[in-house]
Amino acid sequence: MNTFINGAMPILSMHTERVENRPDVVLVLPFGTELEAANSFIASLDQTCNLYTWQSRHILDDNDELQVQALTMASHAADLEQLIDEYALHEPVIVGYCSGAAVALHFAAQSDNYQALFLVFGEYALAERSKEYKVPAHYFEVDTLLRMAAKSRAFSTMLSDKMSDAGFASQVADEARFFNQPYFNELYLHRYALNYLDFVSHDYLEDAKQLEKHVYVYCSDEDKHVGTDTSVVISNVLRNSTLVRGKFGDHYAFCRPETGILQKLKKDISHEISSRECLYAV
Repeated sequence: MNTFINGAMPILSMHTERVENRPDVVLVLPFGTELEAANSFIASLDQTCNLYTWQSRHILDDNDELQVQALTMASHAADLEQLIDEYALHEPVIVGYCSGAAVALHFAAQSDNYQALFLVFGEYALAERSKEYKVPAHYFEVDTLLRMAAKSRAFSTMLSDKMSDAGFASQVADEARFFNQPYFNELYLHRYALNYLDFVSHDYLEDAKQLEKHVYVYCSDEDKHVGTDTSVVISNVLRNSTLVRGKFGDHYAFCRPETGILQKLKKDISHEISSRECLYAV
């Protein structure tokens, strides 16, 4: 584990041992997710690439005195930019997973310091833009809960206690534990909810219209968490995209070893990197 500084904010990060002449790949994890969620993805590529990721600011920090005004898409994109600067990366491949896909998209709308984007099982809050976009029914349940939790710490405490008392933590898949930590701590939940309000207020379709470089968009027919429709919409708006749709497992397949989605990503990332090397060799 390492830290880098953006402004006065220390950001928890990790990276593999850096090997000269290997391509650089940056993973953008979902908000409030533990770094361990990246382990399977990193293991799939660490023999061929230098890999970097970080834990999104504030949400899982136990410091009760933190200022939370910086829980915005702009600050998360700035953290990605700072990580790239910290390690002096030139046009890394950027992989965004779940809400991390939205952060990657927002970053790329403002910067061209990347080779290509890989958006995996992305969450883009398109239900906020129009009712015509199909999203899983549970989206609205989570939306209601988080809007309540954002109102005050007292609401967050009440909701967190109710979920803990109901034994919700024991009812989810093993991989979901990386994502659900904010729900069982009132401090984390309140920050997560404030972050959520900014996240859903942003127009990711407008971001997508700004991109010129190649973007791979992945969705799984078995993903009940975010579904497939919003990824299709994003892919259609992008100028230069490849939509990769298939039966890649559930939303958490990204966090399991040697799954179909990780194998497909490894193949596509390797192809993208080889294509650039061939172009530069000409």
